[in-house]
Amino acid sequence: MLTVALLASLLYSALATCPNGFDLMYGGECIKQDNKCYDMYAPDGASIARSNCASQRAIPVYIKSQEDNDYWLSVGRTDRAIWRGDPAYGNILLGIECSKSYPYYKWMDGSDIDFVPVGTDPTINNQCEQNGDYCMWYLNPVDGAWVKVCNQYQYVDMYCVIPKSPSPYQIDQYCGQFDINQDEDVCYQVGATPANWTEANSVCRSWGGQVASIHNTQDNSFIRRLAVNKGLINGLMLGAATNSKNVFQWVDGTSWDYQNFASGFPIDGLGGCMAMDTNNINGPWINLDCSTELPFACIRKLQQTPPRCDGTLRTEGDILFSPGFPLISAIPCDFLLEVPPGMLVEVEILFLEANSCCDHLILSEGSLGGGPVIADLTGDTNNGRKFRTKSQNIMRASWQPNGGVNVMGMMITFNAVPM
Repeated sequence: MLTVALLASLLYSALATCPNGFDLMYGGECIKQDNKCYDMYAPDGASIARSNCASQRAIPVYIKSQEDNDYWLSVGRTDRAIWRGDPAYGNILLGIECSKSYPYYKWMDGSDIDFVPVGTDPTINNQCEQNGDYCMWYLNPVDGAWVKVCNQYQYVDMYCVIPKSPSPYQIDQYCGQFDINQDEDVCYQVGATPANWTEANSVCRSWGGQVASIHNTQDNSFIRRLAVNKGLINGLMLGAATNSKNVFQWVDGTSWDYQNFASGFPIDGLGGCMAMDTNNINGPWINLDCSTELPFACIRKLQQTPPRCDGTLRTEGDILFSPGFPLISAIPCDFLLEVPPGMLVEVEILFLEANSCCDHLILSEGSLGGGPVIADLTGDTNNGRKFRTKSQNIMRASWQPNGGVNVMGMMITFNAVPM
C-alpha cells in the first residue's frame, strides 16, 4: 500500500527541489524567511532586502496576480496569528523599488507592476525619486492591500524567493504543473522518485491522470525529453501492462496504435509491465517485472477550462483539488458534487495532507452550507477512505485551510451509488 510519506515524497520530487534552507512552496518556487519582525527604516528597506536575498541567489517577494497576493496574505495572517495578533508581525516586505531606468516603481526582477490589489496606496503609479526614494512597500495582512511607508521605521517580515526555473516546454493554465504537449493537446508530468507499477498508478491518479500512454513518435520523444531534462537516464515506467491474454494494452484505455519496442522485446517471462530506455535517443521500450522501481511518466487530458472554484455543480467522475494543489493549500474552496436523482454521492479521498491544528476538509449533506456534517477530515491518514451521503444526491465538499502552511491540500473524486 502506498504510504502518505512516499506519496508526498513522489509529489514533491516530481515537481521541484530547493536549496538547503529554502522550502518548496507556491507555484514551484523556493521560499525562505530571511528576517521576522525586522524594525526596518523605510529608506533602507529596498536595498537591504535586495542585498540579503541576492547573497542567497534569490529576490525579495514579488506579486503578479490575485492568486499570488492571496498566498502571501495567508502567510502574513498565519504569522500574525502565531504571535496572537501582534501588529508587529505579518507585514510582508515587497520587492518594490524606484526604477533606475525611468522614475516609476518596478519589481526588483525588473518587471513592471501590472497587478495591484484593491485598497493599495494609489501612489504606486506615481513617479518616484530615482536618486533616492525614501519609501518602502509591504503587504498588509489584514486586508491584503499594499502599504507605502516613508521616512519612518516599520516592522516587516522579509522573505527571499527563488523563482521557478523556466521550463523548456510551455507551462499552460490548462495543464497546471504538468508540461503541455500542444501538438497532442495532452499534459505530461514525470515523477523522479522511483516507484513500482502500483505506486506509480496511485501517484498519477492523485494528479488526476494515469501512467502515460504513447501514440506516436512525437509523444515518445516529448516524454523522453522531459525525463532527460530531469536527469532520468536510467529508464522510465510507462502506462502499459499485459492483459489476461498476455498482450500489452494502455492502462488509460486508449488504443494500441503505436509501439516502439527495442529489438527482441517484449521477451516472454521478463515481466508484464513496460519502461522506456531513456538513455537511448530513440526512447525504445522494454518489458520488465511490475515490482521494478523506476521513475514514471503521467498523462492527463488538457482541461477545457482553467481550474476553478466558483461553486458550480460538478459531475461524477470529476477529480477535484484544492486551488493550487499540490504547491499551495492556503486558498479555501467549496465544491458541490451532484449525481442523478435517486442516487447517493460517494466521495473517495485520493489525497489529503492538512495541518491537524488548522486545516479541514468538511463533507456535508446537501448543497447548502450548514447541512448535516458527514465527515470533518484533517491530518494525513484519510487517503483511500470513502464517504457517502445518507439521503441526498448532492454533497458539499468544503476545503477550509487556516494558513495551509507546508501541506499540499486535498484531491477527491466522486461517483453515484444506489440508495
